[in-house]
This record gives sequence, structure tokens and C-alpha cells, in this order.
Amino acid sequence: MKSLILHIGTHKTGSTALQQWFSANDEKLRDKGVLYPSSGRPVTGPVWGHHLLPWAIQRRRGIDSEKVWAELKKEIEASNAHTVVISSEEFDDLSKAEVARVAEHLAPWSLRVVIYLRNPYDFMVSYYKQIVKSGVCRKTFPEVLRASAGRCNYFRICEAWSAAIGGNLPDIRMYDRISEMPGILADFSTVFSSQQSVIPSDLVEHRRNISPTDRTIGFISFLNRFEGRLEGVFERKRVFAALRRKALRGHGVGKLMVTLSMPFVKASFYDVDDRNWLRSQLESSNAKLAANYLSEEDMSYLAF
Repeated sequence: MKSLILHIGTHKTGSTALQQWFSANDEKLRDKGVLYPSSGRPVTGPVWGHHLLPWAIQRRRGIDSEKVWAELKKEIEASNAHTVVISSEEFDDLSKAEVARVAEHLAPWSLRVVIYLRNPYDFMVSYYKQIVKSGVCRKTFPEVLRASAGRCNYFRICEAWSAAIGGNLPDIRMYDRISEMPGILADFSTVFSSQQSVIPSDLVEHRRNISPTDRTIGFISFLNRFEGRLEGVFERKRVFAALRRKALRGHGVGKLMVTLSMPFVKASFYDVDDRNWLRSQLESSNAKLAANYLSEEDMSYLAF
């Protein structure tokens, strides 16, 4: 029976770096008996991860669920690989019923679910920075925090996947323990048996994304909200996209814009009230997480 490793994120835990490496090395992996399927991956946008699979389960973007999953199963069955790796952080947002449907699709194989958990508050800060940088967010951090806090309910995620795999515990790993050293790739290599050597032990990881400063994000958030007031203005999107890029580069005109905004943009877009609010929201679910899934040491990485 083939072994299937299902990496489900969560978001903002190095999933893209992991997917890019597997995608770039898929031919070499086949020689080692490891299949990183081409089925289930988008042809445009984030092409490295198997995002079509959870999107199909949720019936998002008009995706034909049966077709997408049938293509994946056909590719797995036709492969001589002994191990299959599927990766998408979009799996972390599925409901319990949707998770059960994923498990049904993957029932023919020996399933191992791998999940990385990140400090909830750090996750929300990182998530907010991402959506502000993209220009799609015109809300303040407190507004986004209160609308998206459910994404930090790790007990819900662990409980759904545990039930789907017959009450077995998912392979839960703490992102904050490994984010700098040894890194996501080196840590994920331990998912495989020591005899497989799927990911080179001497692989050097390079951090691709340098996070912008809080003040820069505060300024871009201000830009986004101001842009929202100019609906219908000619070439508004192009102009504000250019301003965001300059601010993110952090030098020249962009640095000057951020500096000039200092009198009316806060140095930080979050405060202690946000932290306390999120802590109170997660108190109950984190207690269940500690009782059922994580050790005291693991829980320490989730404290804030």
C-alpha cells in the first residue's frame, strides 16, 4: 500500500517554500520513489501547492470536484512511487464534514496528516501584513483580527483531522520551534524514514520574504483606505499599486512617503488590547488543545 503524506499548512508557516522545493524537484523525487503529483495544482497563480483539491471540496471558483479528485487518484494509481506527498495550506480552513470528504477520497492509501502550528498572535500580524501588502485589505488590524480569529482555533483543526483519520493523532509540529533552525524543509525531511533521504540533510534554506516594518504596513493600510474613497477615479488602481510598491521597497521615494506619514500614522498597527482580546477568545480552545493534542512545551510556543 502506498503511503500518503498530506501536509495541510497551516497558513503562514512556510508552506510555499516547501511546495516550491517539491515542485522544483519532482523529477528527482520520482527516482527516489516519491510522487509530488501535478494533479490538483493550479496552472496559474500559486502553482506549487495542491490548492485545487481543498477548493474543489469547498466548491470554490467553479472547480469540478469529482474531476479534480479523479485526476489525482488516476495519477497516484499509475505511479510506481511508494510515497505520495500532497501539500496545501488551504486544507486548514475546511469544516469537519469537508475534512471527512477528503479522507474518503484518500481512503485507499495509508494516510499521514502533517500540520504546523504558529503562535496565533504572530500569525494574525503576519496575515494582516500579507493582505495589506496585496492591496485587497482596507480594514484596520482590530477589524481583521475580530473577523478572522477563528482561523487560530487550532483545536478545531486538529479535532477535525483526528476524527477523519480514525481517531489517530495528526503529526503536529510547532512552527516557532523550527522556523529559523533547522527550517521548514529540514524539519519536514524527518517525516520520511531515515533510509529515504528525500530532502538533502545539508540543504541551506534562504528566507525569501523580508517582512516590512509595522510603520510601513500602517502607511500602506492608510493608502488602501484612502484608495477606497476614490472609487471610479481614472487609473486609481495603477497609481496606488505603484505607491504600495515604492513604500515596500523602503528606499528613495517610498522611504520618504513613510517618513512623512509619521505624524498621522501610528508606529504600530496593533496594541495590547488586541493581544488581550485574542487571548480571551482562544482560552477555551487552547485548553482543549493542551488536554488532547499538545505537550506543555508545545503549548509554550503558542503563548503570547
